Amino acid sequence: MNILVLGRSDAPYHPLTGPAAELQKLLGDRACITVREDTSALLDVANYDLFLNYVEFGGKYTAEEAAALITYIANGGKMLAIHNGISMQQRPELTQLLGGRFAGHPAYKTLPLIPFVPAADHPLTQGVEPFFLHDEEYTFALEEDGKDIFIDMEAYGKRIPAAWSKSFCKGQIIYFAFGHSDACFANPVMGRLILNAVDALCPGK
Repeated sequence: MNILVLGRSDAPYHPLTGPAAELQKLLGDRACITVREDTSALLDVANYDLFLNYVEFGGKYTAEEAAALITYIANGGKMLAIHNGISMQQRPELTQLLGGRFAGHPAYKTLPLIPFVPAADHPLTQGVEPFFLHDEEYTFALEEDGKDIFIDMEAYGKRIPAAWSKSFCKGQIIYFAFGHSDACFANPVMGRLILNAVDALCPGK
């Protein structure tokens, strides 16, 4: 299995270096992981079984790169976007892939400990009980387009979506709202969820 991981090691808030190392530990024995820091990698995305997006909001996508990603997903490609990977909303034509837009999070000095509640008996939450992560309380403006929400987080006095999957033409997308820090990626619960997502997106590989 070939996986393309995209982000920036010099990103000010979500540097890729730590998460990439944890992904290598988690998936390196079953996948060839290519880490790229330039969005032009999307021009070659069709050569991969899975695209994992961790691009921070300062990243820019060209119209050609956006078209390549849309074509990839439409033709059956798979994408896992984690936390700030929702940044692709900067191009309107890419927002449709994830089914929603990042709407903000509160200012903070330290990351709050957030309770996450996985759906019971869901294939993407197998082996996962309710859990806590020190993370950002993202909020979203969601489109009503058939998303399968399988994890909620308790924030702002209510439950809000924290992970969902959706289809786009022949392709499939999964999004995790959590994953702000190296510690999140090193957490065994998040590791289990990433493995579940990879198994669901690329069965048998």
